[in-house]
Amino acid sequence: PDATITAKQICGTIGIVVGVLMIVAPALLSGNGVPKLTITDLLVNYTNPNWIAYCIFNLALLFILDFVHKRYQENSDEHFASLKVGVDEKDFVPNWAGSKIILQMSYATWSAVFGTQSVVQAKNMAFLLAINTAQDDDFQYNIWAHWFIYATIGTWLALTGVWLHRMNEAIGKYDPIIIIPLLQVNFILFAIIGGGIYFKEFETFTLMQALLFIVGTVGVFIGLYFLIPEDDETETEGLGELGFRPAPWRTRQR
Repeated sequence: PDATITAKQICGTIGIVVGVLMIVAPALLSGNGVPKLTITDLLVNYTNPNWIAYCIFNLALLFILDFVHKRYQENSDEHFASLKVGVDEKDFVPNWAGSKIILQMSYATWSAVFGTQSVVQAKNMAFLLAINTAQDDDFQYNIWAHWFIYATIGTWLALTGVWLHRMNEAIGKYDPIIIIPLLQVNFILFAIIGGGIYFKEFETFTLMQALLFIVGTVGVFIGLYFLIPEDDETETEGLGELGFRPAPWRTRQR
């Protein structure tokens, strides 16, 4: 049957839009302009204890999300294998609805945590180009004679490639009406957090800007919750009508 957009999903969409606007509002309201950063400044930012702690947190989060996703992928494979062999509904793998949500959230969050590191590299490239084209002789520098520009471009290409691959793969595995907003919202959130720490943007936040950011983040995830369909009763042996496909390399043979 054709999918019907519910009032709950409309409210969820509105909540996400308003939340994202509140998240980006602090940057728009800062009025600090674009700072002048030299290559030395950009390199020193990598030694910022807050940035190092954030990177360590990201690595730990990636390992945890990967573990959780694999665990719940096994649950999904069991579920679809049960459907395929015609197991009675009462014998379905328990907590399947919850597993679906966790699978999509763990996939999208892992992708965003990894992919948003490319945003820092992109901003670094913008600063480097500004240095290269500066009119001020004391600030201008030939960036192509420094190894940092090549390291930045290479890192950006690698990280962006992974992000685009994960986005493409997500559309083939999950319901686009959920996974696409989930990917984009996580990307925006972690991009702002990463940039705010690396470029020390949070240090100039006022109380109002901090409140906008926090309330906007909460609003976004409430909106995402509202996007989740309530009805999972359309599952059939076709395995695809839910908009979810079990990973083919993990489907168990019965």
